[in-house]
Amino acid sequence: MLEPITKSRLLEPGATCTCIKASTDARVLVDGENYYAALCEALKRARSYVCITGWQFDTRANLAPEEGKQPREFLQFLNALCEANDELEVFITAWNYSVVYAVEREWFQNIRFALGAHKRVHFRFLDHPERGASHHEKLAIVDGVVAFAGGLDVCDERWDGRAHALDDPRRTNAHGETYGPFHDVQLLLSGEVVATIEDFFWQSWVQAGGKAEDRPESDALSLDDAESLRRARQFGLPLRAPRAALSRTRIEDEGRFEIEELLRRAVGEADRSIYLENQYFTSKAFVKALIARMQDVERTKLDVVFVLPAGGHSKKEEMVLGSRQRLMLWLTRQVASTQGHQLRVLKSCTEDESGRPVATYIHSKLIVVDDRFVSIGSANLMNRSMRVDHELNVSFDVDLCDTQEQKVELEADIRRLRASLLAEHAGMPEPDPVMDSSDMVTLVDLWCSEATSKLRLQEIALPQEDDSFFSTLCDPTGPLDWNCIEDAVDSLFESDQALLKRTARRVGQRFGVVDIDHEKNAAR
Repeated sequence: MLEPITKSRLLEPGATCTCIKASTDARVLVDGENYYAALCEALKRARSYVCITGWQFDTRANLAPEEGKQPREFLQFLNALCEANDELEVFITAWNYSVVYAVEREWFQNIRFALGAHKRVHFRFLDHPERGASHHEKLAIVDGVVAFAGGLDVCDERWDGRAHALDDPRRTNAHGETYGPFHDVQLLLSGEVVATIEDFFWQSWVQAGGKAEDRPESDALSLDDAESLRRARQFGLPLRAPRAALSRTRIEDEGRFEIEELLRRAVGEADRSIYLENQYFTSKAFVKALIARMQDVERTKLDVVFVLPAGGHSKKEEMVLGSRQRLMLWLTRQVASTQGHQLRVLKSCTEDESGRPVATYIHSKLIVVDDRFVSIGSANLMNRSMRVDHELNVSFDVDLCDTQEQKVELEADIRRLRASLLAEHAGMPEPDPVMDSSDMVTLVDLWCSEATSKLRLQEIALPQEDDSFFSTLCDPTGPLDWNCIEDAVDSLFESDQALLKRTARRVGQRFGVVDIDHEKNAAR
């Protein structure tokens, strides 16, 4: 049994994490091909129970696309597992989404599960206690032995291989349509940390209307003998860490904003380098912390690399967050330039037959600091992930190791992960020997200059305007209510006209952040 380490420089229970738990074998599963393969291996060997929660699911999501082979559809796969194992129970919770996402979701999902699922596949929608907020965690637990956590849901148009080839025929959705390259990461975890993640699931199960007594007994197998774990390991890159920390965003019960504080502390403590991948870059708290670190003239200069999407994944995303993200990036770049830090904002692109660049969509939520700390999870670098939505990040820190040998191993694993991800985005072989963080920007610049590389610098222009109303609506720093929207309207239009307020109220109702019945009652 490990002696407890109560905290490190970055990880402190009650401040930057909920807890620090033993981790016996952590692996990073890069992209849907590896995650879904590992998940299927674990599910096929489940003895007693499976727990899955997410922001989104699709019953027809193909877990193993292969040319000429029958799709392994998510719900059919679960049904087959239950048919083959009379003891297996499957529990699923999914965020009960706002109407604004209805077009992007599988319709009538609760009915699809009710009518099409095996009697031992139990599905429940999960409401968030705050209006306008979402349940954004993506978790899976098998027999209490292995857990998966990160940015990947089990849903349509998430699967892709690490090559992100434009012409990959396997990248086809449930409607037979092709979709673009898609990148994300997920963690495979074993050890004491699994039980805590499972506790989080059962809390959500009860919140969704389930019963606490639905929880089965954990499997008594030792982790070394668990076939589900052994087979799933082969798909991931190792993180040889004796401990992992779990950080959350939970707005209820006076608030738990550990992820925000963790990321603020991580960039503030950075000595040499920061590498991050994220779907968004609009968090005010994160940007302020990073700028403060870069403005500290007594500290060393940083090498900073961001890998971000080349624009929103949809017109809606671009409309509500595009200008805010460009503003945050522009400010960060200006400070880096004036203070002598090296900052590169990158995208990964491949040209199609007409010469048009097609970017890989970056959906991952990962940050590496000094090759000594890595955090992977569900939280985007946006205000709502830091302050409103339910989120979970898992972090590993060299300072949580017991011996110098463990520290060297974990630092090498983090460095190899960073190098592997950058090589993937560039479409280039991994550097050998694995690059030190001091070589990161030099190598990035070299790859960006090569015609055969997919890495390109993103152009960052100062936006002409920032739509504060839509930014407040879709990326809030706290609970959404009419007062919040009214303040945004007044700030934007510098007006108190009733017509503008009525229009904003109708938009808020359409986005599911203003309670229509409550507004009617308030008006009486």
